[in-house]
Amino acid sequence: MENIAQLKDAITKIENNQGEFYFLTINTKGVQKASVAMNYELVRMLTQKGYTAHIMHQEEDYTEPDWLGEEYTGLSHKCISRNEIQVSASDTVFIPEIYGSVLEQIKTFPCEKIIFCQSYDYIFETLQPGVTWTHYGINRCLTTCESQKAYLESIMPGLSVEVIPFYFPEYFEQPKAPKPPVIAIHTREARDTAKIIKTFYVKYPQFRWIAFKDMRNLPRKKFAEALQETCVSVWVDDISGFGTFPLESMKSGVPVIGKIPNLKPEWLEEDNGFWTYDFNSLVDVINAYVKTWLEDSVPETLYEKMDSTVSKYTSETQSEMLLEYFDSLFTEKAVDIENALNKFKETEEQDNE
Repeated sequence: MENIAQLKDAITKIENNQGEFYFLTINTKGVQKASVAMNYELVRMLTQKGYTAHIMHQEEDYTEPDWLGEEYTGLSHKCISRNEIQVSASDTVFIPEIYGSVLEQIKTFPCEKIIFCQSYDYIFETLQPGVTWTHYGINRCLTTCESQKAYLESIMPGLSVEVIPFYFPEYFEQPKAPKPPVIAIHTREARDTAKIIKTFYVKYPQFRWIAFKDMRNLPRKKFAEALQETCVSVWVDDISGFGTFPLESMKSGVPVIGKIPNLKPEWLEEDNGFWTYDFNSLVDVINAYVKTWLEDSVPETLYEKMDSTVSKYTSETQSEMLLEYFDSLFTEKAVDIENALNKFKETEEQDNE
């Protein structure tokens, strides 16, 4: 009887859009991560749309990412170690792919569990050999791009994967003033930044007067402002699952020179930037671009292609896909709970016969 009452309560909550969404989020302690930004953006948008959504974290000393900006302050946070998480069948927990180690701990949670995979490279970081998410009763996954979706479906057949893309705020905009001779650089490893800069200055000493701007760990709006003060961006991230920096650059009117990552994102096209598979050739591409830029002969078609690429990633597109996804979650969850309720009733009737 208790199970039946709980299921009926869950159905009522779902019908009234009262099911809650929890996004388990890593504590980066102030270090910028696109995956953290995406979690906060989804919680912000869901909250605005009238849903109940929370950032969920493990540590009591969790550091909120003030680098995101004031529009993300005031969102609901729930701490696991403080026992602030009370989930029911009407709720959904989104778990980052890197948190494979917690799947056994939450296996018995009465809510639905969905993997939120934003970086494919971490999928097997904490999973045992031969084990997949389905071993823990997880059959759904959310990701941020089609290339990751295809990869996930190839390694975990039967996994249901949906995509909600990133979007780039309006403060990423093209400047009205001429761009100074500054090169923005963003690499996953600090040593790669140093290697590119030092190699460039040694190989092309005539351009030592051109400055490089390390873009890592700038507050988001300062990051956007810094992009407006650069003439080209350099990007290296071999294990990127999507790659926000190149698109932020494009939206700011800044061409991109980049090393193609191991998993090529769907937005990367031959003619929307300057791409290479060879890390060591990046300095040569930078040299060629700087010469072209100084001669004011960067083709206009490049800027048109950049605009076309980034136009696909708008807040309107993300909002539309977000609502469609979460509405469908509620619909499907209601059906699943209704089926479970009917089974409980059938079992109870058989026991009473």
